[in-house]
Amino acid sequence: SSSCFATRKEQEALQHEILEIVERQRTQLKWYSAQDVSRLAGIEVSVVKQVLGSLMARSADKVREDIGMNLMVESKNGDQLCLPCYSRTQQGTWLFSDLTIEALREYRDRFPGVFLKLRERPPPAGKRFVKDFEMRDAFPDSPDLSYSSQKLIKYCNSCPWKTMRLAQGGYMAMTPKTVLQVNAAVDRFHDAAVKRPASLVRVEGERRLLLNGSAGAAWPEESMGSGTFTVGQRAVYSRSFGAVPRGRHCTVIGFFGAKGEAPQLEVLLDEDSFSATDRKGRTPPMRGLMVPAAELAPLLPVASRGTVAEAAKDERRRAEASEDILG
Repeated sequence: SSSCFATRKEQEALQHEILEIVERQRTQLKWYSAQDVSRLAGIEVSVVKQVLGSLMARSADKVREDIGMNLMVESKNGDQLCLPCYSRTQQGTWLFSDLTIEALREYRDRFPGVFLKLRERPPPAGKRFVKDFEMRDAFPDSPDLSYSSQKLIKYCNSCPWKTMRLAQGGYMAMTPKTVLQVNAAVDRFHDAAVKRPASLVRVEGERRLLLNGSAGAAWPEESMGSGTFTVGQRAVYSRSFGAVPRGRHCTVIGFFGAKGEAPQLEVLLDEDSFSATDRKGRTPPMRGLMVPAAELAPLLPVASRGTVAEAAKDERRRAEASEDILG
């Protein structure tokens, strides 16, 4: 891997660039209440609340399908489940991003009959509506109701808001656009590394040296850090005989933490791997992977204090301090 030929300063520069990309997402991605989404999308708030949740519909063949966007879901044990980058909760209040508004408008434009009929739907009885939505009501003039219904179902099942994994409120994740920007930065980093003339590197001691062939060796404890990660942090895969070869470099693009469960990290690999996927369109093909946090070690000692902004500031201070020492 070309990462092996990069200096510590170059690795820190890449880390800093990635954290800046993630910080731009944090400042640019706006969040809105359901009422604000209704106003910005130009759709009645009663319709918005139905579509953003679970919306059971009955097809012409009497088969039940969920044509809702599932951005706000409550599990059987009462946990609120969100969709990364589309919805989140804050002090019990549901909030939705710019991506939600964009997706909602596209859904309405593709299937206006659904939204028109939802305006006439009776109010909910408790937490549930009186009966399923009838797809025939959304396509009153269709010569082939079965075809129209299947077209709607196929559209819903192919959208990111239906294919992505739900998460509890305590999650952080990059948007697909941000992931592509990070991937481009990592590719530039490797391209520059392989074009650089080879140089001799002297390594003294073996305490922190782990060879690819030492599959059974323990990962150096001092390299494992605190076990906590932040979105945008560079990491290295540390498990022997795991999903990808040990020592493979990656970037954390999502952090999913559920109550009582070990945190799961969504990562963007630096190189293609047959074990990886596109994470339902969130990453380039063969680059995306979901792994337990325990299987990663931080590539650099980036502080993880809950926000990418603070981590970026730590990186800037560290870089300035290094310049002062070298200068």
